[in-house]
Amino acid sequence: MGEAKTLGAHAFDGSVTFPGMTIIPQWSYDDQSAWPGVGKKGKSQSPISIDTAAVDQSVILKDLQINYGPIDDAGLSISNYGINVLVDDGQKRHNIGNVRMYEEDTFVLDHFHAHWGLTDESGSEHLLEGMAYPMEVHFVHYNEKYGSVGDAKGKAGGLAVLGVFFEIGDANPEVEKILEAVKTGSDTVDSIDLYGLIPEDAGTKFFGYDGSLTTPTCDENLLWHVAKTTMTVSEDQMKMLRSAVGPDGDVIAPNYRDAQPLNGRKIFITDGLKEELSISRNRLP
Repeated sequence: MGEAKTLGAHAFDGSVTFPGMTIIPQWSYDDQSAWPGVGKKGKSQSPISIDTAAVDQSVILKDLQINYGPIDDAGLSISNYGINVLVDDGQKRHNIGNVRMYEEDTFVLDHFHAHWGLTDESGSEHLLEGMAYPMEVHFVHYNEKYGSVGDAKGKAGGLAVLGVFFEIGDANPEVEKILEAVKTGSDTVDSIDLYGLIPEDAGTKFFGYDGSLTTPTCDENLLWHVAKTTMTVSEDQMKMLRSAVGPDGDVIAPNYRDAQPLNGRKIFITDGLKEELSISRNRLP
């Protein structure tokens, strides 16, 4: 895309986090210790640092059933905290199934949003082997029986999120569509293919654990799935993203929460990932 340009802000209320969630007081990534409501939460906060040597292999996760596809007109909004693409059109066509402990339930994709930093060495919320990626995209799903993200958050089995790491490489056509929509001030993204934003093995090679939302008020009882395989985004695309500004006129980045203590929680893996990690550990130097 050539030289980076500043992405303009839409006229959206910066006090709103993500679609379907409650309006809360202003907060900032600069002072995460002062986030509203977080002090009342428990010890299952997200994101976390994932150490593959410490995963629990006593329980192997079933593969996720990911039912995604193309979207003609996805809603687009930008806040002081990120860029959000609304997927749920009431038809519940995009969903996941076979979620741990809730294998019979359907989790409807509500929206996805991204977290990124100012350098290639920071940006993702989860860490893998202590390393951050330039960007992490979260696909937020609600249990169909609750009807919305707002009704499902904080409830057992209410929300399930798929997290995907992005590293610097080839340009991503779907990311490009989002950036173009933001640049032109559009409130929709035309013809975006969700499968172009997740790795082919996202449903068979992922880490699973119990955690929370990563923005205030950081409600827990959230089922996390973090894909092992990365997607790519170009340096030019990241430069564009790093220039994006919110309604207050300030640059959005960095918009990631720091890794939280594991506090004895278990991290689980799929059978496909178990085999991959076993091969990696047994490989001769």
